[in-house]
Order: sequence, then structure tokens, then C-alpha cells
Amino acid sequence: MRKLITLLLAFLPIITQAQDEVRIHNFILKNGEVFWQKTYEGIDSATCYRYFKEKPFIEQKECYITLANYSKRKTMSRAFVLNEPCTIYFSLQVKEDRYRITISNIIFESSTSFGMAIGGGAAVGKSNKTYNDLKFYAYNKKGKITFREGGTIPEQLDEALLLLFDATKNQNGEEKTEILNTDF
Repeated sequence: MRKLITLLLAFLPIITQAQDEVRIHNFILKNGEVFWQKTYEGIDSATCYRYFKEKPFIEQKECYITLANYSKRKTMSRAFVLNEPCTIYFSLQVKEDRYRITISNIIFESSTSFGMAIGGGAAVGKSNKTYNDLKFYAYNKKGKITFREGGTIPEQLDEALLLLFDATKNQNGEEKTEILNTDF
């Protein structure tokens, strides 16, 4: 019995380290990392490049944005992280009739103010900003996955990211009547 426990304890780190890939919506969770990846099909590369040329953040491979602008949900039913400004780090790959966006990280900036509001609401006192990356919401302190299928944060984040990077829909999720002028 002692040998069995010793063998089990010896191989436990190897077993727990080789986690399988978990997919929730377009999120990929593997070995303590979180990625978001979506392939959009049915749009030619010329139209794709024209669409993303209008977005200044594409060349920088990061954008500073509030995802609430890309949510169809009312304020009270929206996940709190959508209301926080965030920086999204991503890559864009374009092929003939499709493109793929891969997000390697999202850093959420939340600010909390301590103090008293005076007159028109200006806060006096200490203002604190904290930064949490996507892993903070996807895993607990022990490394266990906390994202769940049907969970509010992954579901609403996925919806907002789909709209942000979709070249065929506007910010409200409606099909664009004119995608873009076809001549350069």
C-alpha cells in the first residue's frame, strides 16, 4: 500500500500538468492559459483588409476599449467586466475567404474610489486602479477552471468579442447594409 501511495504521489504532478484543452464558446483554456479564437468565414481578404484598415488598433495588435459598447444587453444584466476598460492583445490572420482573430490576453482595468464626492460628484480621497487579466476570471487560486458553459462572464465576453471583430456586422450586431466600398 505504501508503494502505491508513493508511486501515486510521484506521478501526480505529471498527471495534473497535462491538462486537456477545454473550450467554452470561443475560449480555449489549456495549461493555465486562456485564449479566445474565432475564424470568420465568407468574407474575401480584400474586404477584410479594408474593414480592418478603418480600425486603427489592428496594426498595433492591441486595443484599449470598453466592451460594454459591443454588448446587446442592458446595463443591469451585463457582466461587470464588460463595463471596465480593458486592453486586448490579439493577432489577425487572413486567408482567401476567411480571417482568424486570436486573443492572447485581456487586461481589465477596474478603478475604485475611496473618499467623499463633493459638489458635482468629484471624488476626494484615494483612487485605486487594479488590473486583472483574463486568467484571473478563468481560474481560481488553485488553478482550477472557474469558467463554465453558460456562465455570465464567458458568455457575455464572447458575444462582445464576436461583435468587435466581425467585419460584416455593426456595433449593434446588425448586418451591415453596405460592407464597404469595393474599390480602393
